[in-house]
Amino acid sequence: MKCCPLCIVAAAVVGGSLLAFTVGMGPGTDPAQALKDKADKAIQHVDKQIDKATGQAAAAQPGKPSMEEMMAAMEKAATPGKEHEMLKVFEGEWDAEMTMIMEGMPPSTMKGKATFTMELGGRAIKQVYNAKSEMGEFTGIGFSGYDNVSKRWWSNWMDNWSTSCMMMYGTYDAKTRTWNDVSEPAQCPMGQGMMTMRTVLTMKSDDAFTFTMYSTIEGQKETKSGEILYTRVKK
Repeated sequence: MKCCPLCIVAAAVVGGSLLAFTVGMGPGTDPAQALKDKADKAIQHVDKQIDKATGQAAAAQPGKPSMEEMMAAMEKAATPGKEHEMLKVFEGEWDAEMTMIMEGMPPSTMKGKATFTMELGGRAIKQVYNAKSEMGEFTGIGFSGYDNVSKRWWSNWMDNWSTSCMMMYGTYDAKTRTWNDVSEPAQCPMGQGMMTMRTVLTMKSDDAFTFTMYSTIEGQKETKSGEILYTRVKK
């Protein structure tokens, strides 16, 4: 930040130094030019003090990354890794059989189709799900991926039976090839308070996996709400 001449003159007037400066001028001196010269010197002095303070502040931050280091960190955060490669097992067409479980009602089944495609240069997998049931057509879209920075698996889900978007975060167990996710708390659509979803996706093989859903309404016990069996469509 640099000071303007007007600021220096104003400071001099307030401090009473302008009067003293004027009285001390010799005969034949141009008051305006003399005042300008005085202001210029004051500005130069203030600029030097600012530059000195700025340099000291920068020296006091030895851990501050350089532009090259920041660009390298951004590139690392955005580059797909082994976790993203794992998602490619889902690519393709799948038959899906869903079993829905609702309290006070017998389980109901719904058959559908799912298409998985890698998106954003291999950074996320997209699922498009379509099915028909006694309740009508069901269409859903979801994305799943891995965050290199937070080291967390994430997924979201949207469908035509809701106007909300469910966001989930979780972990992966390599021994059982299982993803365990928990949703952010959200208002239960049936007005029963806040609700949390938990899902378990287990690979039975590269051509079959199960997706089991559990729900917990605030103040109540967790209950199983459904399960989907996915089987790869053979070409």
